[in-house]
Amino acid sequence: MFGFRRKAATAAAPGAAEWRARGNAALGQGQLVEAADCYRQAAACDPADAEARVNLGYVLLEQGAAVEAAGTLSQAVALAGERTELLADAQFLLGRAHRLQGQDRRAAASYRAALAARPGFAESLQELVPLLLDAGQAGEAVAFAQRAAQAAPRPQVLMLLAQALHAAGRAAEALVPLDAVLASDPGDAAALACRGNVLLELGRCEEALASSEQVLGVHGRQADALANASAALLRLERNEAALALAEEALRLQPAHRVSLHNRSCALTNLLRMDEALLRAREATLLHPDDADLQWSLGVAHLLRGDLAPGWKAHEARWHAKDFPGALSRAFTAAPQWTGAQALEGRCILLHAEQGLGDSIHFVRYLPQVAARAREVLVHVQQSLVPLLAQLPANCRLLQPGEPIPPHELQCPLLSLPHAFGTTLATIPADVPYLQADPERLPPWQQRLAGRARPQVGIVWSGNPQHGNDRNRSIPLHSFVAIAQEGVGFVSLQVQVRESDRAAMAHWPGLFDAGPLLHDFGDTAALASALDLVVTVDTSVAHLAGALGKPVWVLLPYVPDWRWMLGREDSPWYPGMRLFRQPARGDWDSVLQRVRSELRALASS
Repeated sequence: MFGFRRKAATAAAPGAAEWRARGNAALGQGQLVEAADCYRQAAACDPADAEARVNLGYVLLEQGAAVEAAGTLSQAVALAGERTELLADAQFLLGRAHRLQGQDRRAAASYRAALAARPGFAESLQELVPLLLDAGQAGEAVAFAQRAAQAAPRPQVLMLLAQALHAAGRAAEALVPLDAVLASDPGDAAALACRGNVLLELGRCEEALASSEQVLGVHGRQADALANASAALLRLERNEAALALAEEALRLQPAHRVSLHNRSCALTNLLRMDEALLRAREATLLHPDDADLQWSLGVAHLLRGDLAPGWKAHEARWHAKDFPGALSRAFTAAPQWTGAQALEGRCILLHAEQGLGDSIHFVRYLPQVAARAREVLVHVQQSLVPLLAQLPANCRLLQPGEPIPPHELQCPLLSLPHAFGTTLATIPADVPYLQADPERLPPWQQRLAGRARPQVGIVWSGNPQHGNDRNRSIPLHSFVAIAQEGVGFVSLQVQVRESDRAAMAHWPGLFDAGPLLHDFGDTAALASALDLVVTVDTSVAHLAGALGKPVWVLLPYVPDWRWMLGREDSPWYPGMRLFRQPARGDWDSVLQRVRSELRALASS
């Protein structure tokens, strides 16, 4: 009798859930290839399985397959529907896939979507905030970080909020989340370091130094913490100590960027210029694309009078972190004139970029530009407009608020020396290159009539917001040491600080012209009626020099780069004398020397 064998029962094929479980097990053991295969099987079993695609996307990212991961995760996003937790994971991983492909905008959009699905998603916030900050969208970064901090005030989120606030220029507010982090963990190195940077920006240098020293005490002698402490010491003008910490950091990390910068700055502040230049060159070789290091190199060259290489390196300022003039060319998209392009038949825009004195200093190049170009548009600060009434025929002075006309090229005023290849021998020093309005001069001559001669205009302080004001300005109770019988003193000081008012009231015979000076046209007319101007390093020094008036400029131990070192004259202004501090902070000897020179002038 013939019969047949019953077929053995076959095991049921694994379903999507089982394939996911197998994939999770393989992933837990680090077996990425097997995990990816299992997740693909799960997706094949259930075309609507979003979770399998999220997991597969994660594995593909771990394998470096960003393009395939992006496709898989895009499917997961579409399938996740209203499952917000799954959607948040899918969008976050999709953002990472976009980021790996250099698609930062798409990455940011995915991170935004992840945060919308899960507001306290710290990992997504950590990815999104740096992207927004790099894109200059600090305000949006703050908004996301604030929402996340409200939803989940964890230390990671609070740190990101602090960083966003700091980048948005809200340094004082950034201290609040930092203090919250440190309240829960007083030794948190990242929070202490960030707090030190914020305090330094706020000018609270001693506190900044204390934060950096706390990091060093708790976490050891690390290069980053040493660099932060060195930066605080630089601001406190403790340059020897700053140099020592910078060099210690560089022994740990020879290419540490911030420490290289700190070392160059400290050496420059100590006027050890040969070393400063050598170290600055070394730093730029290690980091050739670093604008701050190039800028430091430029300053070192210019201080030494090495103008050609100085101008070239000085152009890096436009990309430096804290350059104050960066917004000045935001209103023009025209290419910058470098001196290489022909100007014949073309219109060029020349524009201010920094302070009033900088503009006065470098408008001297206007005739040279005008001689080459078809038309020159001139855009300067409003208070300087009255000074520029007499321009070459093809120059047009733009009035405040006037729209910028079409132009083919542009150049910041401080870039003109580089464009012209200026050296010490070729500085355009013909003065006067500015003139006072002749109609404004007689009233000043009448006011000064009958006063003691010589008539000497004085300025003892500059802009209190200037980064180096503490070194450039002199308290009036000290400046009064130049007072000398037989000399008529006239204050050209427009803004008088409260701390100077008492000394001003007790200076016998001082004529306070400040309230009568409404713009630089008035100041130019008054300066033209005087015999001499004695001033600290302010815009008035440049104005008097540009007018061709005798002017004595009182300089701190470490002067601005344009005054160079070791000389009592200025190649920029033939009628100028420089009175330099012989040691840091020593105004007394400078003022006594000025008084002695005034005595000689009065008796001549």
